[in-house]
Amino acid sequence: MRTYYGEFPSLKFTKTGAQIREKVLKMRDEVSAKIREREARIMDAATEANMSSAADVLLNLRAIAEGSSNAGDVNMNVGIAAKVRGEIDALTKDRKEAEQLRLVFDNLDESGTFDLNFQELTYFGF
Repeated sequence: MRTYYGEFPSLKFTKTGAQIREKVLKMRDEVSAKIREREARIMDAATEANMSSAADVLLNLRAIAEGSSNAGDVNMNVGIAAKVRGEIDALTKDRKEAEQLRLVFDNLDESGTFDLNFQELTYFGF
């Protein structure tokens, strides 16, 4: 049995706009669920740090992470601050991906056909 770990640059895979939109819709739903989960984890961190809202976490994150006195009476341990920073970074990436998927979904001609390369085929989950 042969194993190939590279891409197939000369191969093209024809898919309809409807097939691609179906995959994009599923991907968008998955990313939206991840966004909600991340937002919930940020809220949990706010509760754990005795903050009244995730907005407190967001407004004070830099000061908290740096141990600055500008954080006021907000007290969050380094582990929680690092976890929140990681969640915010991932949340930003997820929101960017959700916007990209929205643009593809909204602008892709459902009745057209498209030749996808191997990387695109993999990205859309075919």
